Amino acid sequence: MRKFSLKSAILLLGILCLKPAWSQNNVLNFDGINDYVSWGDTGQDSIAPYSNNPMVAPLVGSDFTVEMWMSSKLTCSPSDNQVLFSFNSWTIGSNRLILGINSNGRLYVHDGFGTAGGSLLRFTGNTNVGDGYCHHIAFTHSIANNQIRVYVDGILDGSTNNSTFQLANSDIFSLGQEWDNITTTHLTEPFQTSQFYYGNLDEVKIWTTTKTPAEILMNMNTVLTGTEPNLHAYYRMNQGVPSGTNTSIVTLTNSSTTAGINGNLLNFSGNGNTSNFIQQFCSDCLSAMDCSFTRILTNTTYSSDVVWSGKYYIDDNVTITVTNGAVLDMTNVDAVFGQCAGINVLNQAYLKINN
Repeated sequence: MRKFSLKSAILLLGILCLKPAWSQNNVLNFDGINDYVSWGDTGQDSIAPYSNNPMVAPLVGSDFTVEMWMSSKLTCSPSDNQVLFSFNSWTIGSNRLILGINSNGRLYVHDGFGTAGGSLLRFTGNTNVGDGYCHHIAFTHSIANNQIRVYVDGILDGSTNNSTFQLANSDIFSLGQEWDNITTTHLTEPFQTSQFYYGNLDEVKIWTTTKTPAEILMNMNTVLTGTEPNLHAYYRMNQGVPSGTNTSIVTLTNSSTTAGINGNLLNFSGNGNTSNFIQQFCSDCLSAMDCSFTRILTNTTYSSDVVWSGKYYIDDNVTITVTNGAVLDMTNVDAVFGQCAGINVLNQAYLKINN
């Protein structure tokens, strides 16, 4: 970490901009406290289970693959254990399948045949995905040999041939948490939602086929059209105004051709840099996800004096403009700039910095 002089900060604007092909405008940020996305649970009081969940039904008795990009800084998370996605049963009140992140930042898989009382730990991965960097995650399930495989950044991270879970049409699916003690009456909410995810998710894809290792590695950076064969669900997370007021957005839009599978956005604040749609920042710099940094994710203009203090991360392609004689005091700041980020000083404004 270093302090930037005015000269070096301005020169950062000229750095070559290289972004991954998959990186779009927005990601969905989860606060790790109570927000999640659900299919089959509207977040409202209801008196009967979902009889035929269009999100889950095509996966019943089928091979399938779930892919996503994620970034999570475990040391910033309110919870030691987090869930990326889960399938839960309405009828017996237990977990069908969970892909989560344990207290050491490793992925784990729980699954069960569907007996009351929960599921079994099938395996724990080897890669730390709670390190604050962006990782591509792929989960594959093969019916023929009861096999589950999990890949991190295109590399096999764990597997089992002892999978026993069986999905049902009435099961509910969620991103960012798993349910405990579901009952068939479902008279009150939130019936013990738990293990909330802290971090960002992007480019969530669900396929009705088992993707091969070669397919995962070749296509994990690909932005889809939504019409690809065997593509069941596709969530680009490119909704709303990044870090803006998005309180009117209550569903996560599906971009595949499958009808009726928009997700329910539950307990998202829809404001600011957390629990909201925000700009993508998959940086090689760990400061991008370090919770001790103040993150500036959009272009910002200062026309009156302002003092920064502490640690700042300026996201990729973001420009800080100081104008109209204003002073930006960075005397006591550790600043980290993303790709193509920098400071522009205009109209007799200036920076106050350490050399």
